[in-house]
Amino acid sequence: MRKKLNILFIISLIFGLTPLLASASTDSVPGYFTEPAQNVTAYTASQYITPGVKRYTASNKLPTDGIVAMKKSTIDARVPFGSQVVTPQLITNYSGYTTDTYYVQDSGVDPTLTTYAIDIWWGFCRTDAYSSVNLGCSTSDATYKSAKLWGKPPMNLKFYTNSN
Repeated sequence: MRKKLNILFIISLIFGLTPLLASASTDSVPGYFTEPAQNVTAYTASQYITPGVKRYTASNKLPTDGIVAMKKSTIDARVPFGSQVVTPQLITNYSGYTTDTYYVQDSGVDPTLTTYAIDIWWGFCRTDAYSSVNLGCSTSDATYKSAKLWGKPPMNLKFYTNSN
């Protein structure tokens, strides 16, 4: 009888702890952290910076859906290139790509924004460079207008890095 009670106790303990473990915050996991009320903006650029010379991100990647830029100081201090950022909602960019998970591959966020602000890649505004102003986009380009209209809503962002 005592052996049955011990087995019952162990099973009860396992089933009692399972919900607690499942709801544990990822903030306690090394490499994960949350930053509340961070600005989220959108950016665009021309595909080429000059004839025949493609535009690359600060991490030497071609701009693509699912990437974000951050402040260089934040990248250097805590969120290196390749880190994952999760937004609390799905976001659809100008080219129709929808996700809530992004990867830090670029820098150049407005220094007046929050420390962990992200700038979502919104898509190419045009193929050829317009000028050096606004990353080669004309202010009349539809993608550029859409990115600017996105604004800078504050969101609670979750980060996963390999550097913590």
